[in-house]
Amino acid sequence: MRQTFPVVRFVFGGQAADAVGPGRPWTVVYDGVCKVCNRSVSLLRTWDRRGEIEVIPFQNTSVLSRFPWIPAGEYAKAMQLIGPGG
Repeated sequence: MRQTFPVVRFVFGGQAADAVGPGRPWTVVYDGVCKVCNRSVSLLRTWDRRGEIEVIPFQNTSVLSRFPWIPAGEYAKAMQLIGPGG
């Protein structure tokens, strides 16, 4: 069965976050101002050769409404990986 996914483009600070395309089953939410997190995201992007991971900073205003089951304070504590089942 073929599945379709809505295409959403997130904007943070006037710049688009990574393009979100159909078929991206994984999402990583990280602290966009943390140097360690940004370095980790850079490595993750390098490793994600198939383009299956969407990466967005938790400072993006849509994150809380998109993943309401994750308490807001948890984003500041650690990177969050959201898989195909949520």
